[in-house]
Amino acid sequence: MAQIKPVSALKNYQAILSRVKKGKPIFLNQDGQLKYALVNINEYDEFITALDLLKRLKNAAALEHYDFDAIKKDLFD
Repeated sequence: MAQIKPVSALKNYQAILSRVKKGKPIFLNQDGQLKYALVNINEYDEFITALDLLKRLKNAAALEHYDFDAIKKDLFD
């Protein structure tokens, strides 16, 4: 279950931060809307790495692709 706390709970920030674990972020709401997420730094790093990989894959998909069989045929036939 998601841990949702009001932003005002940060007054006791050590108690809030001690509850942040990998896979268990704490979401902070302000004026009835979710505004912030407190996540474990290792989990954040994994997220950023995965996002970078997705961007690289998207860029690679836009590049010209070569057919291996056609190249092999050109080289060896």
